[in-house]
Amino acid sequence: MKRGNRLQLLVMVVLAVFALMSGGCGGGSGGGGGGPARGGADLTISNADELEAFAKMVNDGRNLFYGKTVTVINDIDLSGREWTPIGNGGSFFYGTFDGGGHTISNMTIKYEGTGAYYYAGLFGNNMGTIKNVHMRDFSVSVSVSSSPSIATLSAGGLVGINAGSNIWGYIGGNITNCTASGDVYVSVSSDSSGVIPYAGGLVGLNSGGTITGCEASGDVSSSSSSSSSSSYAGGLVGSNLGGTITGCTASGNVSSSSSSSFSSSYAGGLVGDNHGNITDCEASGNVSSSSFYSVAGGLVGFNYGTITGCEASGDVSSSSFYSVAGGLVGSNNGGTITDCAASGKEITAVNNGSGTAYMGGFLGMHSDGTLSGNTNDTGISPAIGYDGRLNPPGPSDNI
Repeated sequence: MKRGNRLQLLVMVVLAVFALMSGGCGGGSGGGGGGPARGGADLTISNADELEAFAKMVNDGRNLFYGKTVTVINDIDLSGREWTPIGNGGSFFYGTFDGGGHTISNMTIKYEGTGAYYYAGLFGNNMGTIKNVHMRDFSVSVSVSSSPSIATLSAGGLVGINAGSNIWGYIGGNITNCTASGDVYVSVSSDSSGVIPYAGGLVGLNSGGTITGCEASGDVSSSSSSSSSSSYAGGLVGSNLGGTITGCTASGNVSSSSSSSFSSSYAGGLVGDNHGNITDCEASGNVSSSSFYSVAGGLVGFNYGTITGCEASGDVSSSSFYSVAGGLVGSNNGGTITDCAASGKEITAVNNGSGTAYMGGFLGMHSDGTLSGNTNDTGISPAIGYDGRLNPPGPSDNI
């Protein structure tokens, strides 16, 4: 996909986040004429009923818990309940949610709708701090049809969208010491032109937020049959847009696909698409991508940001008319990759028909950017399938 088209998609995401932040946070207790709803007291949660009541307070806009702490004091089982995400629609959570090291298990989200924006997870929209939460045995399945031409669909085991700032200058979107073990599936139908699906084991879309010391396991899948749309999937985060991810691991299998003409798909063992910073992270799951323009990487599918001190050990496959696969990163376009290693044993890129395929043990494609101190332990040569630094461009082992 051309860089201009990718920038168009990023602008659409930013507009979606801006619309939510400006439209849903003016009401609630003590909210005044604008900004997050204030007032209320700290809250303690001991069971599933109390967790649901807390979600309803946030979703109704009565209390967004700005400056307040919500503490979980017991393990909670959500079996038999259809979960509605905390911070759903136009409401964000602004407080601190401390899971106390407890487990929230058996969460089920199954959404089939036509809305313009939907964010799914234990939390849908987070602009606060979430820490010490362990999600277990969850199932998140979200599909959308017949949506407007500009829309976003994002799902994760813990958070749908983790936003780092808003139009009032509030800085939040922090997730620390959390784990997620379960499956996430996001799909967009052919009737939803331009809708962008994001799927992550922990977070669907990390927009300027910070994620530290977290783990995710379980299968992650994002698919689209919408015309000229893109699909993003990552074992931890679907897309990292200006955010920071540090000391995290992901071990689930990841797949991303788009079936319509001129569509694109991005899949990474940790992050599908990185426009931020990733440091000291690991991914071990197998990764696959399939579309007209398909990009897959053991750690990151497409990288425009910075990756430092990371490792990937999963197998990687990409299949399309224009196919790119790399043991660590599928495509590096202007990003910086330093002191990283790839050790997966099967890296494949297959072009369907008369297209093009680039495969590298470390990088599928390096258009431009900086590489230093990296290691290709896959036993697969070349380390870079397409190296834009060469004249003419071609394969190389200079990582």
